[in-house]
Amino acid sequence: MAYLNRDSNTVIVDAILTKKGRELLAKGKNEFNVTKFALSDDEVNYDLWNPNHADGTDYYGIIIEGIPCMEANPDETKNMRFKLLTLNKDQTQVAKLTNMESTLTLESNVEYTINPSSLPTGIDSTLGYTLTLHDSTFATIYPIGTVPDGAGNQSAAVGGTAVSNLTTSVTAVGKSFRLVTKSKQTTASTTITIMGNESGATHTITLTVNAISIGPGGEILTGAPVA
Repeated sequence: MAYLNRDSNTVIVDAILTKKGRELLAKGKNEFNVTKFALSDDEVNYDLWNPNHADGTDYYGIIIEGIPCMEANPDETKNMRFKLLTLNKDQTQVAKLTNMESTLTLESNVEYTINPSSLPTGIDSTLGYTLTLHDSTFATIYPIGTVPDGAGNQSAAVGGTAVSNLTTSVTAVGKSFRLVTKSKQTTASTTITIMGNESGATHTITLTVNAISIGPGGEILTGAPVA
């Protein structure tokens, strides 16, 4: 979704719906009902703020204000990377995510648990975290508390929420996550982004999945197949 300023009196919201959003819109009867949204400033270059502008304070941000907004893009790995957040007036520090590596190297066909935590302690304890795996060919992710069905989909259980799949990325919402790597023919790397849904704090992990080793009989020697 993007805000497009056509003139001084008109603001147009340009939105691209996901497949699920289009399905709900087609049903009618108020099935499509936006209850939450987020704002970001991905396109803003704050280095252009100029406190030395000759025309005074009204013009410090004149270049920034003239930057065009990005068009809507349904791929969350390409936009909404710098989300805006509201802090309490008496909050003296910006939240950060802890208890996670910056780099993670795993074998093919193994599982790993990601347990984010936040500082100040207690923030993000209600709404949890959003985890985005930027290339779904590397692994499958489940929020702890969900159970995959036979088709590979996730059904919500107590404390868990379902997973939303895109063409090249996969996103899950929960308080901790189970990551199951897939078989890779060559060693390669991708990125995992984790964001606190209350704090807005983010953490990036570089995920490397090692290539499988094949035995003389065609058996997988690296990693153990995960059910």
